[in-house]
Amino acid sequence: MFFLIIGYTSYFISSGGLFNAVAKEVYRYDTRSSFQCNDKYWIIPELGREARYLMDTPNNYRAIYIENNSVHVTAVVCKKDVSYTRYPIESAEDI
Repeated sequence: MFFLIIGYTSYFISSGGLFNAVAKEVYRYDTRSSFQCNDKYWIIPELGREARYLMDTPNNYRAIYIENNSVHVTAVVCKKDVSYTRYPIESAEDI
């Protein structure tokens, strides 16, 4: 019984890592490693080197990144003063 519990727990821990690896590969095809605001290319360092950016509309992007073994999405909006603002997306209502 003890080995069954250990095996079951190991499976769920490793399947989370497997999901993150698959998610990274899937969203890599439709995203970019940087985004463009006001004719300048940007990355958001605090999201990590693996963060990817998906254009929603001109000057609006979605940043996709993994943190604490979870996939997160944040909205990135270009400002006219050559900067950007980001807003966390926590549910479908935030979109």
